[in-house]
Amino acid sequence: MQEFTPGKAVKAGAPVMKLCSQLSQRALRLTMKLNSGYQVPAQVYRLFSTLTGQEVYDGFGLFPPFYTDCGINIHLGKDVFIYSGCRFQNQGEIWIGDGSLIGHNEVLATLNHGLKPGQRHELQAACVVIGNNVWLGVHPPG
Repeated sequence: MQEFTPGKAVKAGAPVMKLCSQLSQRALRLTMKLNSGYQVPAQVYRLFSTLTGQEVYDGFGLFPPFYTDCGINIHLGKDVFIYSGCRFQNQGEIWIGDGSLIGHNEVLATLNHGLKPGQRHELQAACVVIGNNVWLGVHPPG
C-alpha cells in the first residue's frame, strides 16, 4: 500500500486513501465522545490516549472541544496542554515537545493539495514538529 511520504503526491483513489477514510471515521466517533459534554480529566486522558493510540503522560491537559481527522499520528511529549477549539489535520504526523502549550483555536495541518486544477485531488503530506517549551498563542479570530 502506498503511504504518505513527505513531498510525494498521493493520487486520488490510492489504497492509502481508503485507510485515511477509515481512520477519519474512527476519529470522528472518538472526538464526538470527547466533545459531547463535560468529561472528568481521567476520561479526557483515556479518550485522547485511545484516539492517538498512545498513553498520554502525566501533566497532559486538554480543554475540549478538540477535532482531528486521523488521531493516530499525534505524538505528545510530557506536560503538553491543548486549549479548546484546536483542529489537528494529521494524516501526516504532528509532534509536540515537552512543556508546550497550544493556544485556543489553533489549526495544525499536515496535508496540502496540488495547486493545478487537475491535481487538486492529490494529497501531499508533511510533518509538523513543535519543539519543547513552545507556546503557540491563540489563533486570531476572523
